[in-house]
Amino acid sequence: MTAVYRPPGHPCAPNGALTVTLLCQFFSHFPTELAPSEDVAKQISSAQETLDLMPRWPEIVTPEEMNVEPPDYGLASFHALLLNSAKRVRAREQKSEANGGA
Repeated sequence: MTAVYRPPGHPCAPNGALTVTLLCQFFSHFPTELAPSEDVAKQISSAQETLDLMPRWPEIVTPEEMNVEPPDYGLASFHALLLNSAKRVRAREQKSEANGGA
């Protein structure tokens, strides 16, 4: 497989799809404030249609990449519960093995 150069701004360039997606969303969420001309609105619509047809894998930006503290969502306490449960199960298995597997 050979790499294909995509110039910056090309919809298939690295971050190109994200850039076009953000631009389309920007115009979609602020139509009154931006008031694009009919020509610009057609170009934005065409860009959105092109994005919809492009197979691509969405990339998720993690809190670590943004240098922010990740949200807890209660997962820390859930993780602690799982760890404690695993420790209790392991302790019972070791006790059972020490008693001859009974």
